[in-house]
Amino acid sequence: LVTNTNISAWTAYLQIYPPAAEYCGATTGDDGNPGTIGSPFRTVQHAHDVMAPGNICHIRAGTYTTNTIAITNSGTAVQPIYYRAYSNEVVIIRAGGVSPQGSAIFVDRAKHLVFNKLRVAKGTNEGMSFTVAKSNLITNCVIYSNGKYGVAWYAASDMNRITKCTLYYNGWPANAAGYTGPAGILINNSRDATIWSNTCRTNAWHGIRAEYSANNLLIKGNSCTRNQKDGIIAVNGCSGIDIISNRCYRQVAEQGILVYGCNDINIIGNITYRNVFNGIQVQAGCQNVMIRNNTSFSNTDGGITLWDNGVGPITVLSNTSYRNWGFNSGI
Repeated sequence: LVTNTNISAWTAYLQIYPPAAEYCGATTGDDGNPGTIGSPFRTVQHAHDVMAPGNICHIRAGTYTTNTIAITNSGTAVQPIYYRAYSNEVVIIRAGGVSPQGSAIFVDRAKHLVFNKLRVAKGTNEGMSFTVAKSNLITNCVIYSNGKYGVAWYAASDMNRITKCTLYYNGWPANAAGYTGPAGILINNSRDATIWSNTCRTNAWHGIRAEYSANNLLIKGNSCTRNQKDGIIAVNGCSGIDIISNRCYRQVAEQGILVYGCNDINIIGNITYRNVFNGIQVQAGCQNVMIRNNTSFSNTDGGITLWDNGVGPITVLSNTSYRNWGFNSGI
C-alpha cells in the first residue's frame, strides 16, 4: 500500500508548536486597526498580508463577501500559518460576483497553511483552489455551492491534506452548461495527497475525482452519496492510489467507485450500495489493481465489474457482493 498514512503525525505538530502572533478579523472591523480581538481587521486579505510563519488569524462570525482571497504567504513545516473560525463561531467566506481567479480562496505557491472551521461558497470555479501549493491542511470546513469544484489541487500541488470536511452542491452551474467533471474534491496532476474522513454529497458529477497523473494518493474513510455521477473516480493515468474504507452509496447516475486507465490501485475495504450502475467498476487498460475485502450490494447493475480491460493483472479477493440487480450481477 501507499505509505501516505501519517495523519496523526500531521495533526500532532499543530499542537506542539504554538503560533508566534495572533490577529483577528471581523465584519465590524477596519483594516487600519491593529488586528486584536478588541480592535480587529475588516478583511481576511489584510490579515494575510501582515502574517508571518506561526501566526494565526481568528475570524469572527459573519459573512465575508469578497472577490478572491489571494494567499501567497507561506508558513513553515513547524510553524504553519492558520486561518480559522474564532471559537465555534460560524464564518462564511463568500465570493461576490465573478471572482478574478475563479475561486473564493486562491492559494498560489504557498506552503504550510491550515484552514480550520471555515465555510466557503460561491466561487465562480472553485471554493478553494491551489496551484503549485504544497503541504497545506484543510480541516473541519464546509465547502458548498461553488461553480465547478469545492476544493481543487492543480499543477504539482503536492502533499496536501483535506480531512473531516463536508462538500456539497458544487459544480451545478457548470454542469448545467455542459462542463465535464465537476466534483466536490479534485486532484489534478498533483501527488502525495490525503483525502480522509470527508463527506461529499449532492455534487454535480463526482464526489472525489483524481485525474491526469494524480499519483500516490490516500483516499480513506470518506462518505460519498447522491452525487450525480461517481462517488469516487480515478482516471487518465493516475497511479499509486489507495481507495480504502470508503462508503459510496446512492449515486444518482453512475458507479460508487470507478477506476479508468490507471495503474497500481488498491480498492480495499469499501462499502458500496444502491448506486445506479455498479458498486465498483475497473475498466480500460488498468494495470496492477487489487480489489479486496469490499462489500457491494443492492446496486442497480453489478456489485464488482471489470470491463474492457486489456492489460492487468487485476486481483479480486475476499469480497462480498449480493442482491445486485442488473446484467453484471455479483462479480
